[in-house]
Amino acid sequence: MAQDRTALIAGLIVAGFAAGALGLVAALRTPPAAKRDAPPREAGAADRPVAPEKPAAVPAPPRTVAGPPAPDPLPAAPVAAPVAAPAGDDARVFESEFAAAALLVREGRFREAGLELDFLAERHPARAARLEELRVEAAHAAAAALASARALAEREPGPGITALRSLAARTSGEIAAAAEKDLEELVRRQHAADASEARARAEGLAAEGKFREAAEALEAAEPTLAGEEARAARDRAALLRRVARYAGAAPAATLASLDAALLTLLEDSVEAYLTTGSVDRRNAIHRSLQGIENLSLDLLAAVVLHGGTFEDVPAGDTVETYALPGGEKREVIVSVPRGYTPDRRWPVLIHLHGTNASLDLCRQWCPYYQDLSRGRFLVLQPVSARNSGWGPMKIGEQQAPAALRHARGRFPIDPDRVWIAGQSMGSHGTWHQAMRHGDLYAAFLPKSGTPYGAYGRNWKAYLDNLRLAPVWSIHGSKDPMFPIATPREFWAICDDRGLNVKHFEYDVGHEGAPETEIRKSFDWMVEQTRDVYPKSYSWTADHLDFMRCWWIEGTRFDDTIPRDRVQFSDQEKKPVETRMILQTPATFSVSVDGQEIRLKTTGLTKLRVLWSPHVVDLAKEVKIFVNGRQRWKGIPERSIRQMLEEARLTGRRDVVFYGSVEVDAK
Repeated sequence: MAQDRTALIAGLIVAGFAAGALGLVAALRTPPAAKRDAPPREAGAADRPVAPEKPAAVPAPPRTVAGPPAPDPLPAAPVAAPVAAPAGDDARVFESEFAAAALLVREGRFREAGLELDFLAERHPARAARLEELRVEAAHAAAAALASARALAEREPGPGITALRSLAARTSGEIAAAAEKDLEELVRRQHAADASEARARAEGLAAEGKFREAAEALEAAEPTLAGEEARAARDRAALLRRVARYAGAAPAATLASLDAALLTLLEDSVEAYLTTGSVDRRNAIHRSLQGIENLSLDLLAAVVLHGGTFEDVPAGDTVETYALPGGEKREVIVSVPRGYTPDRRWPVLIHLHGTNASLDLCRQWCPYYQDLSRGRFLVLQPVSARNSGWGPMKIGEQQAPAALRHARGRFPIDPDRVWIAGQSMGSHGTWHQAMRHGDLYAAFLPKSGTPYGAYGRNWKAYLDNLRLAPVWSIHGSKDPMFPIATPREFWAICDDRGLNVKHFEYDVGHEGAPETEIRKSFDWMVEQTRDVYPKSYSWTADHLDFMRCWWIEGTRFDDTIPRDRVQFSDQEKKPVETRMILQTPATFSVSVDGQEIRLKTTGLTKLRVLWSPHVVDLAKEVKIFVNGRQRWKGIPERSIRQMLEEARLTGRRDVVFYGSVEVDAK
């Protein structure tokens, strides 16, 4: 049409009919009256792409030639009425607009093409047959586009969803409805596939014991899911985060298959059993646990170790009160690190202050320990009473373990990454903990203090207890309170015995070391992990209260060994405690060879062996030898009652035992 029109106009110009040409151009345009009289068009019709008309060529004006002055102009001629366009001009307009509608069909803009065809049908009713042909063509093209989008969706759901969504927006009527329906079904299937893939990936991680990573995978997928799939993913992720606390304490398969209701029942039952003072209540809980079909003792042991209800508390420092075994109250400052969450186990540093330190003085150290932690561990600063120090009297030595038990009830503690450090009097206390409670800690950092004088004439016998966990000892060569000669002598003994004691001397005073070196010791500390349930170790003690270490406990001393009555005094020389101790400390050493447990003892007549699957296979026969003689043989008895009672009576939830047997050690 554009070419015909251009040729016609050019012919008129060549023939010199300029006025006729201008009239033709006016006729080819839609007269304003026609536009006003045209029926209103549907929304979007005004946007149809119609090829713009090229402006008609206008002959150049004649060149001006110099000559005589022009005569006065004649009066202006009246303006002629518009000349009606020839009949063929309507056909040209139709063809142009029809071509635009056909272009919309070819471009797949079927909704716009339909609106354009409706507009043309109103203006050109005589062209209905031609317009219907294009409608049929558009319908076939839309149907073909729908089939293509469906085929793409079968091959590649993601691009298929995009294609169907686009087609639904570009069509109307049955095709649009079909595309919307297919799109809805495809999105539903895609959500189901995404959910299935997310579950499969999460369960694969859970099977490997990576429960936190499994929860994160489901949480990342949740925004792409809908309805029940989203809710199921959210609930499963929450359960996996709860289960993550027990990773490594029970088989991964057992934990991965655990449901929320059973976990809640076990957690609530264990906490109630360990805290209630009612025998009837404990008996009822025991019966309830026995009634759980196929209850795994490994799972119950994991809950004893790591169970509890822990709140998501903000980072910061708080003063809390805890009780010693005898009921006496003490205060402890708890520093919660940045990034704390209750869905993981947290390491703990216990720091023991020096002489005469008050609660307010300990508070001043909180920023220092928060900086030292850098979000890596909790810090406990127990505040000692003046009449106890940190030992060797029992009430002094009980404070650090009691503060740890208190924190265990408030936070998910990692029992295998508990470290203890101390300055001056706190350093003495750190040595006491190493020699009395060595199986509680992963590392010791005593600074500016030694264990001399703590155990009277028996102190050297206790040194072998330092083999359980490593020690990083710091002392200043110019220390005016505890001269360097004493630590040097002590270090020499440790070196001679091959004990696990690193020692460092610095040219400073009672502060022990430059700050850069102190921070190095803490960086070393955080790398240390407790050697859990060792199969070979030894222990020394002169009182039955301290005769248990890991899974062996001396339960009776040889009555023929003489005792001493020892009186312990506080810092003001006032008597605090009187204790009967062996003049010669009792000892035991143990080693495991397969299913055989071999013990050597001195000063003991009775021993208790506590059963752990980390030491021997509890489903097979075990033999126990004491001082070369077989004292017991059989398959260990495992019991829910014994497991819970052991934790309740000792207050310890850093280890768990399935039962025990007492044997003669004469």
